[in-house]
Parts: sequence; structure tokens; C-alpha cells
Amino acid sequence: MTNASHQEFYDTLLKKASKAYEDSPASKFKKQLHYSVAATPIRPYKGLVIGINWGGSEANQKAQETMPGEDELTEEIIKKDYKFLQRSVENLEKYFKLQFNKVDFNYSNICFFRTHREKDLTFQDYKNSFPLFRDYVEYLNPSWILIFGVTVVNRIVQIDSEAITEKKAIYDDEQKFYGYKGLLIGIPFYCVPHPNARLKNNSRNKIWEKMEIKLPDTK
Repeated sequence: MTNASHQEFYDTLLKKASKAYEDSPASKFKKQLHYSVAATPIRPYKGLVIGINWGGSEANQKAQETMPGEDELTEEIIKKDYKFLQRSVENLEKYFKLQFNKVDFNYSNICFFRTHREKDLTFQDYKNSFPLFRDYVEYLNPSWILIFGVTVVNRIVQIDSEAITEKKAIYDDEQKFYGYKGLLIGIPFYCVPHPNARLKNNSRNKIWEKMEIKLPDTK
């Protein structure tokens, strides 16, 4: 695959996202926040970090028009706009070998539609967007997927009961907080509590440890 083919795929996905958005309840809000596909360019086989959907602010009122460039998600931007990632740097570096001085992974969400709050999304919004997310994952063919927040896994199961297989719950020592591991669209995934979740660091770290994360050989 070439950069030109990546751009062609991304442009096609943006057109599909535009149509899906216009057909979705999220587009009916008085202040439309539109949609985005990813915060990173296409990086085949590299790991994929995902959340639930894009947040909204006065700075991002327009629909994404093209694939992001290599320098659009930098260590500085993560510190400013993706603070939840910043809170997980230690575990991301330890278990996924990610280097934040050179962002070398993919970042997206299961729903491409942007809203001020996740609860503004309806089941129909997720249902309309998820096939596009599936196309994105199948094109990337990432070596692994990291999910922040069990809500994401629960939403996926509601939308497409066959998308997740071999799902296993992973608990902390007190059997109180948990995450998941398994296969998402055939790709090994690990789901840890969202960095904003209110739990003690030892419980959070224990879940990461019990995931027994095994990174496949990169292509």
C-alpha cells in the first residue's frame, strides 16, 4: 500500500462519514460539530488506540476534510488536548512500547461523529458510524487495539454482537474494577479503565498488569 492509496481510502471514508452523519440524529443538533475519522494518518499494521467518540469545542466545528499529516498529533498536542493519554504514558510505554516523542500509532474512535458529550449520541448514531469504523480497522489491519473505557466495549456489543469474540473480563485484586481482552474484528484488543475513571492507581496498574499484554511481531 502506498501513501496515495492511503489518501484515496481516507477520502472515500470521509465521504461515507459525511453521508452517515447527515442520516444520523447527531446532525440534527442546533450546533453541528460534524465528524472526523482519525487524529493520525494511515499507519498500516501499527497499533490502534481508540475511544468512544470525538469531543466538541469551539475549535472544531468543521468536518474533517482530509487525512491528518504526520505532525498533526505530536507529543505537545497530546499534553494539551489529549490529557487522558498523557495520564497513561507510563503504562503505554511499558506495555505497548509507545514513544510519545514520535507518535507512531493510530488513533480514532468507534463513532466518528463529534458531540459535546458522549450521552448526546443515540444508538442510531453508533449504528450508522460503526460500519465505517470496521472499514477503517480492516484497512489498517493493526497489530493490536487498545480501548480506553469498558463503555466502548459495551457499545460495540450492542451495535454488532459478532464484532467481539473471545471476550474475557480482567479484574483488579479486589474484584471491583475491570477491563477486557479478546478479539475485535479479528484483531487482539485490550480494554483498560478510562484514565479519567475514579480508581486508585494500584487498582488501575493491576488491571494493566493482569492483561498479560503480548505484542505480536510487527510487519
